[in-house]
Amino acid sequence: MRTGGSTCGRPRRIALDIHRAVGHDPAPDTTVTLINAWWAAWIAHMAGSAMVTSASYADSVVLSVASQALYLIAAVFVILVIQRITAAQTKAVAMYAPVAVPAA
Repeated sequence: MRTGGSTCGRPRRIALDIHRAVGHDPAPDTTVTLINAWWAAWIAHMAGSAMVTSASYADSVVLSVASQALYLIAAVFVILVIQRITAAQTKAVAMYAPVAVPAA
């Protein structure tokens, strides 16, 4: 793990690390793309929110609405990311679950 520098990318890195630790099927993996889309939407929301404070009233209304729309998009993406990672973890645990031995 890197030390120092910006911590802005830490949540994305943690999500990617968890995803990679669980492992995934050799089929094309779209979870990384989904993590990146979530992160891009969230960063765009944060940038839009920061720009609202220095914009004129008319511009700030448009920026605020766009920023909140990006926030909702990021929320949907992160819910999907959590569902995918949880499903992968459940599948991984099921592979190593002990088999019940019938009582004699």
